[in-house]
Order: sequence, then structure tokens, then C-alpha cells
Amino acid sequence: MDVRDRKRVLGWATAATALSGVVVLAAGLLTPMQAVVDVAGARPSVAAETPASDPGERPKVPGVAGLTLEELQSLCAMDVRKPLFNAPPGSAAQGPAKPTANALSVRLLGTVDEPGHSMAILQGANGAIEVCGEGQKTDDASGGVTVLRIDHQKVTVTQGAKSYELVVPPLPTLATPEVSEP
Repeated sequence: MDVRDRKRVLGWATAATALSGVVVLAAGLLTPMQAVVDVAGARPSVAAETPASDPGERPKVPGVAGLTLEELQSLCAMDVRKPLFNAPPGSAAQGPAKPTANALSVRLLGTVDEPGHSMAILQGANGAIEVCGEGQKTDDASGGVTVLRIDHQKVTVTQGAKSYELVVPPLPTLATPEVSEP
């Protein structure tokens, strides 16, 4: 196939595409449509003209399935999105955790366990993350906590007159895909 034949094929393909566009435009303009308004002040919906069995009956709008405006609004107001994170196991049955009077204002995220230089990574109630050593106090509006002792995956803290032992939460386990060796 030489250049002249390729130009001829491209010309016919262009003409066919333009003709199909004209046909689609003409079909869209020639299809009879009518606006249907259900409630005063509501936006009109457009439906294709269909013959009604009863002269007083209006044509059905496709996809609405005969629902009233109130039913459609309640359907649109529903939140059908799933959460963007997976809840920890068992939390759905327990419901949201209720704060208690003696609840800590911090939670332990992790530890850095080095002889003489151990650190605790704590997250305050306001979401701020602090790194504290033994004997240090967190800067928190609720008085904060004082770190007494840091062990591997465990920290002992005091808040007020009470002493608490915090444990690093376990990491979530991810399912690894089975890989077969060739």
C-alpha cells in the first residue's frame, strides 16, 4: 500500500466519521421530548414522549420508578460511602469508646529502646506527637503525663497520682500472597 492509497483510506474514514456525527445529531434533534413538572417550584424533568394509556396519566420518567419527590430526596441524603479505614476487630460490636473520668490524655505509639537513651513516642489527645525520655513530662492542656520507665514495647507513666502501664499496640498483619517458585 503506497502513500496515495493510505490517503484515500484516511479520507473515506474521515468522511464516514463526519456522516455518522451528522446522523446522530439529526436523530437527537428529531426525537420528540416534553418537560414534566411534578411539584410547583421543582425543576422540570425531561422524558421521551410515550403514549399514555390514560389521557390524564403523565409519562413515566425512566430510572425514577414512580418515586415521589420526598422519597428521592431521602435516597439522595443517605450516606452510602464506606469508611476509608478498617476498624480494629471487635470494635463494631463494642461501639465507640466512651471516655472515663480517669482516661489517659495520651496513647503510646512506639518506643525507641537503647541503653541509656530510651524514648517513648506518645500521641496527645489533641493529636500532637511527642518524643519523651524517662522523667520527662508531656506538654498537654489536661496536665500531661510523666514518663517513669521505658521498656521494650512498654512504658510506665503517671498522670496525677495514678500510675499506668502503656503497651505498644500490635502492628496489623497484612496477608502476603502465596508465591510459587518456578
